[in-house]
Amino acid sequence: EYIQDFFDKYDLNVNMIEGINKKDINIDYLLNNRLIKKWNAMNEGRIACHNSHLNVLREFLKTDNERCIIFEDDLKSDYSKKSLIKIFNSLMNNLPPDCDMLYIGYCHERCNLTKEYNEYFTKAHSPVCRHAYSVNRKSAQLILNHTSIMFNNGDEMVKQLIVNKYLKTYLSNYNIFQQNRENMGSNLGNNSILTVCSNYR
Repeated sequence: EYIQDFFDKYDLNVNMIEGINKKDINIDYLLNNRLIKKWNAMNEGRIACHNSHLNVLREFLKTDNERCIIFEDDLKSDYSKKSLIKIFNSLMNNLPPDCDMLYIGYCHERCNLTKEYNEYFTKAHSPVCRHAYSVNRKSAQLILNHTSIMFNNGDEMVKQLIVNKYLKTYLSNYNIFQQNRENMGSNLGNNSILTVCSNYR
């Protein structure tokens, strides 16, 4: 209800895909059947979250679309409806030609290693947080190929694909979508304060 109200407020028409409930995750079963590999920060919430993202990517690849936009269910925005829609459309209509993946929202980037591309975008280095991002078919398939058997947190696995230059990735220079951790909390065992680069407008 919360996220549907958010999308209604901004007149964003989305396809709602049910996420995986962390209560349905059996870590011992996944480990024993080699469906995941053990890592230090492993928990049911992180596994459920990442596999929910993978399910969305699989649904996207069943379509003929070249690109999709994925939102998590804890979004908030400080922008007015008019401003958000204007910036959102400008971002999606002016993507760099080589953009595999766009973080419309992100956190914990190494800002000293990023480079502004133009007024809309900055070249990413190692962002995390996937509350709002866009992928093309190439990046969706790469993420599925390399992260379906989890060996780390989902954000960290995707980050390594970016760092290792499998994916050409950009950041939005506009902070139009944020995570509402203040009111929604986190099922991942992570309520840290989010940090973004100074060029985030």
